Amino acid sequence: MPDKNNNYVTIIIQNLYGLKSGASSWWIHFATTLRRMGFVNSKADNNVWLKPRYNDNNSLDGYDFIIVHVDDFMILARDAEQYMPKLQTIHKIRHVTPVDETTSTYLRMDMRRQSHGKRGFLLSASIYLKQVLSMTRILFDYDTYDEIKGRNTVLDKDKDYDSEDIDILNEMFHRKYLQLVGILNWLSELGRVDITYATCKLSTYNASPRTIHCGALRHIFGYFKKHHKYALPVDPSPFKGEPKMPIEVKNFDFELHLFKKLYPDANEDIDTHAIPCISSDGHVTLYVDTTWASQHNRRSITGYIIYFGSSPITWYSGKQSQVEGSTYPSEFCALRKAIVALRGVRYNLRSFGVEVNKPNIIYCDNRSVSVRRYEGSYEC
Repeated sequence: MPDKNNNYVTIIIQNLYGLKSGASSWWIHFATTLRRMGFVNSKADNNVWLKPRYNDNNSLDGYDFIIVHVDDFMILARDAEQYMPKLQTIHKIRHVTPVDETTSTYLRMDMRRQSHGKRGFLLSASIYLKQVLSMTRILFDYDTYDEIKGRNTVLDKDKDYDSEDIDILNEMFHRKYLQLVGILNWLSELGRVDITYATCKLSTYNASPRTIHCGALRHIFGYFKKHHKYALPVDPSPFKGEPKMPIEVKNFDFELHLFKKLYPDANEDIDTHAIPCISSDGHVTLYVDTTWASQHNRRSITGYIIYFGSSPITWYSGKQSQVEGSTYPSEFCALRKAIVALRGVRYNLRSFGVEVNKPNIIYCDNRSVSVRRYEGSYEC
């Protein structure tokens, strides 16, 4: 509309992109659509929407999911195509790709169904990794892609990355370093579990990286060049378990009775207003370990990975917040942190409609920690 000087002014009735209110406007717009379609938020994650699915007997048969990330979304349902016409009448949707035995991409993650009639999916980052390797050629000033040397290990075990007798990177290479470490973090999130520790290691030098750390980045991307087809299986079959015999705790029944006597009110908090859950055969399994005093400041590194069924669903590697004087308290602190994450996983699964009533299976390699945890001795 023209103003008094005959200049034209545009009045924005609804804004989705560009202004500060763009993100909230989009969220309200899309969330309203999903609610009208019968979807509700998960209590654990507002970006996970679910809708109950019923069979011919009007009994709960499961849930259909729509997972949202900004303006990208994924539909996980028995009949995903039924929701597309409704969404396409309200929103302009691009790049609609079904997840089958060919590769589909979502947030730089490659997904495809298992071939040869197997159940489950394979998750990888191969396409994104090829783009990254092409970019690192420019960042590392290689003339050709072939000059990136393939490596068999993620890091060079013979290098001392904590050495302070090496030159600090200049400002230009410092920016490149931060960019590449950010890429490694995202690749770890996309399922490259094998680089989680190395990413944690190199992230500790973000404030003042040295030339040896830049060399470590070259080594990691050389490892990617040789191992770029790594894929993470999402397998619904039961976890096969550890082939080695677990540690036997003497007088287990007595120790368990004593623990209940010491902590009679110790119960798992379960949301009484949670959605109805469907039965599941999946166990939640935890592997946890620590490297005691492995850093130059004598701080230990905690690492764990959690499986649901045979699918790894969360993993972590990070420095402990305090210095421990021996292996035992370091291992116990790692176990404590992992159990906190384990409790969160159980809550999340229930909020997604998955029944979790079975006890967790926890594997660690320290006998004292395994025995002590039944005696009610907590030192961290």
